Amino acid sequence: MTSIVPAPKSDNDLRPASEPKVAVVMPAFNGERYVEDAIESVRAQTFAGWELVVVDDGSRDRTADIVRWRAREDSRIRLIQHTNAGQGRTRNVGISASAAPWIGFIDQDDLWEPHKLERQLRIVEEGQADVAFSDARLFGPRAPRFRLGTPVGRFDGAAMHALLIPRNRIPILSSLVSRALLARVGYIEESLTFQNCDDYDLWLRLADAGASFVGTDECLVQYRMHSEQASKNTIPMLTAELAVIHRHAGCPGVDRATLVDRYQQLYRDLSDQLVAVRDFVQLNLRTAECRRVISGWSPLFPWEEPLAAVAPFLYPPVRRVARRACVSARYRVIDPLRRLGAAVSSAARSRLRQ
Repeated sequence: MTSIVPAPKSDNDLRPASEPKVAVVMPAFNGERYVEDAIESVRAQTFAGWELVVVDDGSRDRTADIVRWRAREDSRIRLIQHTNAGQGRTRNVGISASAAPWIGFIDQDDLWEPHKLERQLRIVEEGQADVAFSDARLFGPRAPRFRLGTPVGRFDGAAMHALLIPRNRIPILSSLVSRALLARVGYIEESLTFQNCDDYDLWLRLADAGASFVGTDECLVQYRMHSEQASKNTIPMLTAELAVIHRHAGCPGVDRATLVDRYQQLYRDLSDQLVAVRDFVQLNLRTAECRRVISGWSPLFPWEEPLAAVAPFLYPPVRRVARRACVSARYRVIDPLRRLGAAVSSAARSRLRQ
């Protein structure tokens, strides 16, 4: 059940005199550690005509309390609570609860640069685009220091569709989307099959509908890397990506060679992950699925299918043999060579002293 918690009246009411121009949708689930920083990055925007709709997806921590506290300080912030329903449904609840002509998205653990909305509104109004997006910078304790590298320029629907098939190139936290276009094409996919790739599906649907996109190389957002984020769960992510590609493989204009390359990449990555967790039942099912999806698929080696069939029985003894071989090699080869090297080095040092 969904409940809307209205923002209480505040002595420091920052709501603009006119209706908000941008609705910022933030799904939240057990986000007490980061959600306040994300909210503050929205409040710091140089463009003030926004409303922030935080949708709590059944959190069991202090997420809702933190949002309520911030809503007391700024009446542009609203909290909606509902039972856990997944990311797609949660974002759609936020979209439906707002009325602004432009929709922005931010996750509970990410950050916006202060001029994000101001820059993107100028871009869409001057260029008459339906979707604006920007590059993103990664950050976090162990995050590599690089940008995601998004496309730059203006793209029609066909051009963007071709760019998206090889991989998702639009970080959802960087996007600004026309509400009118969303109403025409449909909101975000709510099926859990597409969980964490629902934005990827949305961009492809918008492109297929002929939307115009504008991308900038300026990093207007920051994507936080940490161990708790949903995108770290690799097997569900790859499965969701496959579901997206399955849905859009038959769209007009999709290049066959690009599509085959994409399928090969996803199935091989998924196979690697399934082998790592020893889920050989799923490995066999995905191998068979791959053969059905791609005619002319070339296996990694000729005995791929027979090996996949017997892998559940071979893996334990092969692992034991490999472990014994490594131990034997260490004691019979590696350690003696190390001792010999140490002796030679010691003799060389003694001669140098003489």
